[in-house]
Amino acid sequence: MYTNWNEVTIEGFEWYPVNTVIEHLHALRRYIIRTPSAFSASYLPKLVGDDLAETETTLGATEYQLPASEKERFPEDKKFLCEAIGHWNLLKDELELTASVLVNTNRLERCYPHFKTLGDAELHCLQLIQRLLSIIEAKKEVLSRREFEERYGLQWKERVE
Repeated sequence: MYTNWNEVTIEGFEWYPVNTVIEHLHALRRYIIRTPSAFSASYLPKLVGDDLAETETTLGATEYQLPASEKERFPEDKKFLCEAIGHWNLLKDELELTASVLVNTNRLERCYPHFKTLGDAELHCLQLIQRLLSIIEAKKEVLSRREFEERYGLQWKERVE
C-alpha cells in the first residue's frame, strides 16, 4: 500500500492508457483518409463513449479513472496520460472538436481560426494527430509507475500478512 497517500486532487482527473490513445489516433486517421464520401457521426472513432450519458456513467467511471489508489499500486506494465499534465489534452480536445465539425458541417459557421472548409478541417485533424503521436513518442507527458510515484512523492510498501 502507499504509505503516504493523500492525493485526493489527482483522483478526479481522467487518466488515459497510452495504448488506447494511440489506437484511437490511428483509427481516426484511417477514417479521415479512407472515407470516400460524407463523414458520419455513427462511424467516427471516439476516444470516449458515443454520447455524454455513456461517457459520464460508463467510461468516466471506470476506464479513465486514476489507475491507482492507496491500496492499489500504479500498474507496472502500462503507461498513462493524465488530462492535467502537459498540453496533450488541449490538443486532444481540439482534435475531437475538429472531428465533430467533420460530421456536423453546420459548425463551420462558427468560424474556427485554423480552418474554414471541411478540407482544411480534415488536414487540421491529421496535423493534430501527428502532434499527439509525437508527444507520446517523446514520453514527456507519459507516466510510468516510476514517474507517477516520483511525481507525487509516493512510497509503496508491500503488505505483510
